[in-house]
Amino acid sequence: MSPSIPSRAGSPGCWPAGTWTGSADATFWRAGTRVLPKVEGKVRRRSYKPGWRRLSFGFALGGGVAESGYLTTRDLDATRETLT
Repeated sequence: MSPSIPSRAGSPGCWPAGTWTGSADATFWRAGTRVLPKVEGKVRRRSYKPGWRRLSFGFALGGGVAESGYLTTRDLDATRETLT
């Protein structure tokens, strides 16, 4: 495990919410306003967004990818006709 990633990075929901970044003072409900001490380098803009926004974006993106895959494989003949 990288030293920049805290041990809580393995808990469910951290990846879609982006909570392991820990570079701004954002919480789940409030947007961040400043960079935390001991953080060096550039801080991504999404680190300032509240966790619920990051989580909902992750779920929406994952759902869209899953739905696209399902609809593509549902009727392969129609998909082939559409693409050619």
